[in-house]
Amino acid sequence: VHVVRPVLNRIDTLIQATVTDGQGSGLFHPSWLLCVYQRMFHSENKSLMREGVCHLLDLQVLQQQDFAVPFSQFVVGSFMNVLSETSLFCRSPGQSVGDCPELAVKLQVFLVTFFTSLPSEDRGCVLLQLIQQLGCKHWCAVPLLFVCQALSKLPPSPLLRLSGLSALREVLRCTMITHQVLLRGAAQCFLLNSALRLTDV
Repeated sequence: VHVVRPVLNRIDTLIQATVTDGQGSGLFHPSWLLCVYQRMFHSENKSLMREGVCHLLDLQVLQQQDFAVPFSQFVVGSFMNVLSETSLFCRSPGQSVGDCPELAVKLQVFLVTFFTSLPSEDRGCVLLQLIQQLGCKHWCAVPLLFVCQALSKLPPSPLLRLSGLSALREVLRCTMITHQVLLRGAAQCFLLNSALRLTDV
């Protein structure tokens, strides 16, 4: 981690220069940042993985379409894969039992920022892909709970159509079926809330 942090700080400087330059991604193309995150997310070092996730969740530049659009496939792919790691959602020192982990709170803010930054015509497709990621692989109960909670915080908008509801049903039918009953019930409540907020009821 002590080797990577200076690199991330330098990248932050480059990103800021790109944003203030006013030429979109002319100075620093998002693909360079994706390469760094890929390396961190595939590291066997859990601390390094967590550092990469936290850095991405704090990335303010995703409020701009020039960065949000190139990141969309990365978010629904590699980023969702790394979020299935249970150790990311451990409590910080000083947190009480029942408090929402710091990373889960950041994830809620991140998803809202990310989806509102995407062009309106892309949001439904990206959301569908994200939900399909929840249904096509095994997720442990804890990360799935916090991802579902973050989805339930998205602003109301009819982004989900029939295919989106079918994808949600697959998450309930396949992914959650073996989870502990209280965690499963909480995640189901968040998914139901998401469905009500993200469909034309």
